[in-house]
Parts: sequence; structure tokens; C-alpha cells
Amino acid sequence: MTKEIKLKSEEFITEENKGTYAGLKFSEDTVNRLINYAQNNDVPNILSEDEFHSTLLYSRKFLPEYKPKGMLDTSSLATPEKVEIWESPANAFKDKATRCLVLKYNCNEQVDRFNQLMDEHDATYDYDEYKPHTTLSYDVGDLQVEDFSAVEEIGKLEIVEEYVEELNLDKNYDSD
Repeated sequence: MTKEIKLKSEEFITEENKGTYAGLKFSEDTVNRLINYAQNNDVPNILSEDEFHSTLLYSRKFLPEYKPKGMLDTSSLATPEKVEIWESPANAFKDKATRCLVLKYNCNEQVDRFNQLMDEHDATYDYDEYKPHTTLSYDVGDLQVEDFSAVEEIGKLEIVEEYVEELNLDKNYDSD
């Protein structure tokens, strides 16, 4: 399903209202399997356990009425599709551009929730398309994805929590 996404507008960002970031957390078992997969494929600079997440919203418009679900009554399951390298520009957290390793996955519930929140809150989004993914490393150097084992070995990803925080334009939530 193709959906028109309202792209970013700098006019929404103010000192008081810096925008809204919503993310999703994975179960401990899922995080452990993601770390094992990265280690088995010699990924440098693997994220720590508490850094694993997936972006649900990245709205430069502050969304005061949005309330995250918190811990989910029923977890969502996602199917890993492939790993990709995405370029990430320098920002306040790192002084140089890097190559991030992300795991793209399929999760219709997550896409539906993104669309629902975009519609309900008239949110903005910086990219043309919403792509469910999680970052495995924010700096893989010259690592090539052709050398990776099949992502199917990771198994289903279990999403267990939805959270919100103030958007920090310099933070590396994900690269897309």
C-alpha cells in the first residue's frame, strides 16, 4: 500500500518543542539473537543490548497528544528480510560520516501503527518511505554485506514495547 508521507519542515522545531521520536524495543531473547548474528558475521562496533530499537516515528512536529502503548499486551512478530549498509552523516554524537549496518524486516503491524500515528497526529517524516529496520552497528567500516549469512537464522523478531522521547536531531536513532 502506497501512502503519501508528509515530509519534514524545519518550521515545526522550536526550542520548547523539538519534535517527537517514538521507538520500539525488542524482547531480551530477540536482542541476544541479533547480537549473536552480528558476532557470528564479524560485525564491528555492535550495539549494546540497551541500544537495540526500531524507529516508529521521527516527527519534527511535536506531538503532545501522542501517548505510547508502553509494554505491549501482545507482542508483534517481525520477519527478517535482509541486511543493508546505510550511510550516516556526521552529527553531534560522531565527528565523521559512517556506514551503518541495518537489518530490514517485515512487520505489517508496525507499518499499520506508523500509518495510524501519522494520520492521527498529522506527524511529519523525513523519508519518502517507512522501512521497518533495526541497526546492528553505526560504524562497520568497509564491511560488505555480501559476506553475511542468511538472516533467516535470526528467527522472528519479537517487539514488546512502544516508547516516546523528545526528538534530538543530532542523535543517531537510525539512518535511512
